[in-house]
Amino acid sequence: MKNRITFDKTANFGYIYVFNKKYKYQIKETEELEANELIALDIDRENKIVGLEVFGEEAIYIKNNEISQMYKQIDGSYYFLLVDKPVKSSSIFLGIEFLFENEDYTNFIGYKILDNEKYKKEHLN
Repeated sequence: MKNRITFDKTANFGYIYVFNKKYKYQIKETEELEANELIALDIDRENKIVGLEVFGEEAIYIKNNEISQMYKQIDGSYYFLLVDKPVKSSSIFLGIEFLFENEDYTNFIGYKILDNEKYKKEHLN
């Protein structure tokens, strides 16, 4: 699990790989999440988010993560959750809903896969 979630203490940022190692991709661009500029999204040539760069204060839950399972299936949807906290705001981009602990889109706590065709189960687990 640790190889899909990394944290660079020197640069103070975390990285989350959305897909497993079986999924091959080439990053086309990196784009900031509109709702929170401390989250940058690596997007591949098929317009899928392949990774998240999470900087500064937003990376606090990545820094202290002890996740045993990458994705949890809840009511037919796949979730990646850093902590079990209530969601107070969210932002949707390219078939993924980004979840935040605060109403002002801060304290990133995870994401939910909305587009199961784009983000296939066999590439997630």
